[in-house]
This record gives sequence, structure tokens and C-alpha cells, in this order.
Amino acid sequence: MDLIGQALDLSCTILTFEPLPNKIKKLRRLGQNLEDRVSDITTTLDNEEDSSSQRRSVVNTWLANADTTTATIQQTCDEFEAMPWFAIHRLALMWREVSELMTLVQELIDGSAFPEGLTIKIINRHRPLPALKEPFGHMFEMQKRNVLDYLRDDNVSKIGICGMGGIGKTTLAKHIHNQLQSNRDISVFWVQVSMNFSISKLQGDIARKLNLSLVEEDDQQNRAAQLLAVLNRKKSVLFLDDVWEFFPLEDVGVLAGSNGCKVILISRQKNVCRIMHCEKIIELEPLSKEEGRQLFRANLWGRLPPQFEDFADLVADECAGLPLGIIVAAKSIIVDREHVWRNFLKNMTESRAIKDMDEKVFDVLKQSYDMLQDSKLQQCLLYCSLYPDDFEIEKEALIGNFIDEGLIDRMENRHTQINEGLTLLRSLEDACLLMGGKRKFGKEYVKMHYLVRDMAIKITTVNPRFLVKARKGLAEVPKDDEWDENLLRTSLMSNTILTIPSTASPRCPRLETLLLSENFTLDSVSSSFFGQMEGLKVLDLSDTSITNLPASVSNLKSLISLLLRRCWRLKDVLPLANLKTLERLDLFKAGITEFPRSMEELVELRYLNLDTRHLKLIHSGVLSKLTRLQYLVVHEFVSYASQLKGEEIAFLKELETFKGEFGSVDDMNAYVRSRGQGGTHEYFIHVVESGTRYVNSLLQDSVDVFNKAVSLSYCTISGRGDREQHLLLPGDIELLDMKKCNNVTCLCHVAKFGVTVRLKKYVVDWCMKVKHVICCSVDSPVFDYLESLSLQRLKALQGLTEAFTIQNDIFSRLKEFEIFGCPKIKSLFTPLLFSNLRNLESLKVNSCENLVEVIEHSAVGDDNNQEARNAIYALPKLRVLELVDLPEFESLGDKRQSIIYGSLECAKIQKCPKLRRISLSPSPKKIEVEEKWWDSLELDQPNMKDALQTLCEFIKEQPSSSSA
Repeated sequence: MDLIGQALDLSCTILTFEPLPNKIKKLRRLGQNLEDRVSDITTTLDNEEDSSSQRRSVVNTWLANADTTTATIQQTCDEFEAMPWFAIHRLALMWREVSELMTLVQELIDGSAFPEGLTIKIINRHRPLPALKEPFGHMFEMQKRNVLDYLRDDNVSKIGICGMGGIGKTTLAKHIHNQLQSNRDISVFWVQVSMNFSISKLQGDIARKLNLSLVEEDDQQNRAAQLLAVLNRKKSVLFLDDVWEFFPLEDVGVLAGSNGCKVILISRQKNVCRIMHCEKIIELEPLSKEEGRQLFRANLWGRLPPQFEDFADLVADECAGLPLGIIVAAKSIIVDREHVWRNFLKNMTESRAIKDMDEKVFDVLKQSYDMLQDSKLQQCLLYCSLYPDDFEIEKEALIGNFIDEGLIDRMENRHTQINEGLTLLRSLEDACLLMGGKRKFGKEYVKMHYLVRDMAIKITTVNPRFLVKARKGLAEVPKDDEWDENLLRTSLMSNTILTIPSTASPRCPRLETLLLSENFTLDSVSSSFFGQMEGLKVLDLSDTSITNLPASVSNLKSLISLLLRRCWRLKDVLPLANLKTLERLDLFKAGITEFPRSMEELVELRYLNLDTRHLKLIHSGVLSKLTRLQYLVVHEFVSYASQLKGEEIAFLKELETFKGEFGSVDDMNAYVRSRGQGGTHEYFIHVVESGTRYVNSLLQDSVDVFNKAVSLSYCTISGRGDREQHLLLPGDIELLDMKKCNNVTCLCHVAKFGVTVRLKKYVVDWCMKVKHVICCSVDSPVFDYLESLSLQRLKALQGLTEAFTIQNDIFSRLKEFEIFGCPKIKSLFTPLLFSNLRNLESLKVNSCENLVEVIEHSAVGDDNNQEARNAIYALPKLRVLELVDLPEFESLGDKRQSIIYGSLECAKIQKCPKLRRISLSPSPKKIEVEEKWWDSLELDQPNMKDALQTLCEFIKEQPSSSSA
């Protein structure tokens, strides 16, 4: 009954007073009046605002309210237009809402006079933020220019500046902020976000910078709308400093990119910049050594006496390019007191407490540590402090240690654990607590900044307890009283310890990790040393000179990981039967000659590396009992041992990484059949049926790039008659290397024995019967995905193809082609095959004594086929062209067959006496030729020769070796 009564009351109101359509018309007129007033005020503000005046807070508030009200008017009118006539109750409610809205609009119009004016005179409106008077470093200036360039780019609306604490992010941003303030066309605002922020607090902070009052507005969305309205009135740059976590800028009221509004985020978390969709991210790095020294001297109190300059450089170097650390250290020293210099340097090198450094540097860095949301991330960071200063820690080895230490949970397979480890390290890199890098052939590493490591070591003096004396020049292990019963991990790596005597027997029942690696002089360890370490889980004796393992190692019942890498003097490993919990045994390049005894009893073993030169025999039946093995390497490159049996490896159903050698194609086939459709994530398999295996450096380098490789040496891989004895190749193979497999006549025949559609690299060497790479009788996808083809010393090779007609996509993905020492081949490519080489980046031809041309001339057609003979070919991606020792070579695109090189960087032509005319269009960046040959050369464009000569590097003439 109450609802019916309300409806009747509202209906009476509508019938008694002015009709709603009339009120809507009046509301529209009032709204237009309000918009006109807003336009007038905005125009006046644009004319009045300058460096000495700014708009009044009440004006900003009025404009924000006007914008919100205008939007409400439009929404109300749209709703009325769409409302059905029979919605009497809603019409009645709207009549009342429109009346209230008209009153509000009229109040806004009446309040727009502003008798005191729109602006107020101020002093130093653009007050610069305090920053370094002069920035230091080439990188600082370069990054500053980059940010300013991004601000001018219309496609960039959000810029992230990230880096570790104290690296200079805020300093860089302040310099940019102060420089932008001189531009009248841009409004510049600086807001501190910090750790414990909220959307509401941030809105209030931004509003105060905009002279906008939000006191009476509690609704977050309405506050955001008012902020957005003000920010959109003029081009603006909003600096948000000290951002620790993601939040939607739109929820705050900041719409980057709208009407020229740009945002600069300053954060220690690279991932925060990424998640907040910064189009450009600037990551600051430490200063160079020289720049760090300059900054240190510039911040010393007083003039530096010449006799202390070396001390100053040493102290500055200890800060490892971190500007905050350098400045604080400089301010903490009395420059003319030698004992102060010596004591300060000693405390820094030994990670001892220095008051100002602790308060102003380590506390800053510890903030980043405390903000790590996962305790495992904190433990992984602390673990990295076990390594020496500036140590490049290989990610693969580090993640292996994380797995051993339990810092990565047990998962369905090791591959998943490794991915989890990579994610953890990426998170620490994103937090700018670790620095990442990459070595040759893609080996990735991380390392800790000196002061971050120092911070971590300070944490581990309390909980968890570490003893870290890595690379401290120790000649002996610490005394027993330096070992704490509560120690969790100890690192004595990279010292010069000679021996560990029987008098050393520290009591460390909770010790789980002991790193003694890279003590190259350590030749003996007393058995008593491990006697009171019953909880030890990880023992690393790699890169030491020990000749045997102490007997007490066999009593370490909790041992999970035993690392003996490159212990080249270690000849024997004691029986390991007692180590029932052992999961990882690494004997890479150890000196052992016999297989470790009782290995078959290590039923928990998951990781076994036996890649050692001198191991003579692996007992049959042992490996097949280690059914939990996930990682097995036996002689990756150089072997003096008996070969493995395929059936034995086939028992290892959990194997994910396998590198080893089979003695026959049958063993290889047994292994491939056991893989089924799945199998190992990574493998490198040698098959050597006879003779001595020869592994060249090219193959070793390639294995670092490709994770799934097979090498065949002295193998009979076809023509056996029995189908089951044909060679089987894994379906996901990426690299295939064939050497001295002398019964193969055509390389595509190999594809008969496996679907190798993923093959990326094919290396063929000394296969004496190979006449063609591709024969007309085979329609195979083996070359469809090939990226690199290397043909070496193929004495019978006549051509790449046996017929002119081939598949359209053959070699279409080829990036590298190399041919060496093939005396019978006269031309490289048919026209059709050459036209497929659109992705070729490197073409190297060497020592092919009868090679005449690149494109087969006779294949072009007879003289009457003018169109074919005048063909133009393109190698748009070719960067490297090498033609060396080709005594009969004549044609590299003649007058009728032009070749256009789109990206050529280097052309090397040597010992090609019959090559008299070439076309290099467009010209390469570098040309390596013999000077005498160059002088006799004819170019298709003669006037280009002088211009190209400036690019020439003349090489010394050498005698031909193609006939050797």
C-alpha cells in the first residue's frame, strides 16, 4: 500500500504542476548556459594564468562541479528520451530529480561571478624540487634526454623510471621536473605515493597540487571525475614518485594520454611499470667507476689532500656505482685523517656497521627486501649473498641449488621447477635487487650489487644465520668458535685454503649448506670436519684439488646434493650406499676413472652428471635401476668410456635431460622408441658405430643454442634391408650433425626415418657419397623449417638439388648457408631455389675449386627466353657475404642476372681471380678484398667504384688452398 500511495502522490504532483517535457527543455537551456559560462571562464583563465599567478581553489572546485553537473544533465535527458510513456512511477521520480537538478544548475550559474577574480598572484609558482646541482654520468644525461624525447612523443603517455634503491631515479625525475616547469604550456605536478598509500589519499594529494578541494566529496568515483576534469583542461605531466605496487590510474582520476596528460612513474619495481602499461621503461644502472669517483670527490666535506686520493678511490669503488652510497660515504669521512680513511675502508670491505651507511643506505635497500611479497623470494635473495662480490652466478646452476635447498617446491618434473626458478629470479631482477646478464651463446647469469649483498649479509647475521667469507683470501677455515650452532648456511668459496686439518671440527647440527668451491689449492679435508654436521644437505667441493672424499661424507644421512665439478685430481669416490637421500651427484670433469661404487642403491637420485674424461667403464644394469633420474649426462663431448645401451636408457621414464653416446643405430632407435610422443625436454645424443668420434667447435657452439641435437659419426643409416633397423630420429630434433656416414647419397633420405619438421640446423661433413641435398624422388618437410645448413668436405656433391622442380617452400626459412671444400659442385642454386632465400642472412662459400656461379646459368633457359635470362633476384635480409678461394668462380649476378642485397653489412671476396664483374646494390658497410683484385674489378655502375673504395679493407693475398 505504501508504494501505491507514493505513486499516487507523485502522479498528482505531475498533474498539478508543470509537465515534465517542458522542464526537460528548461533544463537543457540551463545546461547550455552553464556550458557557455564554463567556456568563458576557461578562456579567461588561459589568458590570465602565467608564472606569477594561478587559479583560485574555488575556481577549480567550481569547474569540477560544473563538469560533473553537465554530464548528469546529459544523462538525465538521454534517459527521458528513452523512457516509455507508461513508466508513470519513474516519470514522477524524474520530475522531482529534474527540479533539483535545475536548482543546482542555477546555483552554479549564480556562483560563477567570482567577484574576487579567477586567479591569485603568487610568488615562485614553479618552485623547483631540490635535486643535485649537477647530475653525474654520461648515462644520466642520456636517460634524461630519452625521457624528454618520450614526453614529446604523442604515442607515449606513461613512462616508467625504475632501478634499485639509491640508484638516482628520483634525482633524474627531479631534474626533468624542474626543466619542464619553465614551459608555460605544460602544468607539472609532483606527488609522493610511497608504500602505505590508498586511492583516496592519493586523490587528496593530487587535488592539493591542483588547488582543488575534495573535502566535501567522499565518493571515490566522483573525486576521480573532478580530478580528471581539472587535469584535462591543460597539457600536464604528473610525476608519481616511490610507487611500490600496481593500482589503476583511472580509479584515481588520471587518464594518461587524454588531452596531452602524461604520467612518469618512479619505482624500484620494474614489473610495476610493466603492469601499469608504461610504453617506455628507463632502467637506471650504477655509475661507471670513474663517474663514481668523481661523484665521491664532489661530495666530500672540504678539499681532498693529494695523499688521500688513492683512499678516496678505493672507498668510492666499494660503493660500486650506487649514487646514494657514494654520497653518504663521502659525507661520513673527515678528509684529512688517515686513520679515519683506513678504518672506514676496512669496515666497508668487511661489511661492518657504519652508522650513516646503515641509516641512510642499508635501510633504503632493506625496504625493497621487506616489500618482497613471498618469503621464498627473500630466501633466494639471501642465498645469492653466499657468492663473492660481483660474482656472475649462472642461472642454471643457481636454480639447481634452489631445488636442492628446497627453496623451490617439488613439482611434477624438473623442467617445471626450472621455470619456477626463472620466475623467482625474474621477480628479483624486476625488484632491482639482482642484476641480470647474458654470456656468449646465451648463458644467463645474475649478480648482486655490492651494497645489496652487504644488506643481505647483515640480515643473515641475525635470522637466518649465515657465515659468509667468500673470496676473503683465507688460507685456512675459520676457527671453531666462529661457527655458530644455529648456522644455516656457510660459504667459504673462492679462497686459497690449503687443507682442513683434523683439529677443525665445528659443531653445526643445523647447518644445511656448505660451499667450499673454488678453493683451487685445497687438497685434503679431514674426516672430522664433517663429523658434527649431521644436518648437511648441500656440500659443494667443486674446483678443489682433493684426491679423495673424507670417509665422514658417507655418514651425512641428510645429504641431498654432492657437487664435485672439476675436481680433476679426484680419482675415486667412496661407496655412496649410505646416502639414501642423495638426489644430485655432479662429477663434471672430475678425475674419476671408475664408476662410483654402490650407485645402484641411490634410488632417490634425480640428477647425475658423469661428463668426465677418464671414466673407463659404466657397469651394465646400474643406470636402469636409477629410475627417478630426471637429468643424465654421460660424456657430452669427449669420451674414453664404453658406450651406453639404448634399452637401459629406455628404463628411465622420468628422464628430461639426456646427453650421452650410443654405439649403434639400434641403441639410438631403442631410445627414440621409448620416448613415444613425449620424452626429454633436452637431449644431445652421439651415435658412433666405428672409428673415433670427432667433435668440432662448431658443433659444441651449436649445442649451446639448440636443446635437441643428434650427432651421427661413422654410421650406416640406410640400405640395411630390415625396416626396423633403419635410423629413427626424434620428431622434435632441432640440430642434426652427420660426419663420415658414407652410405648416404642424398641428405633428404634421412627424413625417411623420422618426421623431422622442427629441424633448425643441419651440418654434414666428410660424407663421401652425398651427391645432392635434395633429390627429386622425395617430397619431405625436412627442410621446411631449416634455418642453418652447413656442407663441409663433401667430395661427391654435385648440386643442392637433383632436379629443377622442387617444393615452393624449400629453404624459405633458411638464414645461414655455408659450403666448404666441395670440389665437384659448379653452381649453388637453381633459379627457383634461389628465389626462396628471402630470409637468408649469411652466405659463405669457401674452397670449392670448380664452382662457377651462384645461380645455375643453364637452368635459366635458352637464349630465346629473354624474360628468364633477365631475371632480378633479391636477398633482402642478407648481412654477410663471403666468397673465398674459388679459382673458377665467375658470376655473382651478371648483366642479365641481377642480385639486390637489401641489408648487406659485410662482403668478403678473396682468391676469386676469374670474378671480374659484380653488382653490390645497395652498397655494404664494409668490403674485405685483395687490393690487386679490386683494381681490376668492373662494377655495373663504374662511377660507384670510387665511392665503394672508401669502404674497402684490403687483405693480404694468400696462396690458394682449394686443391689441398
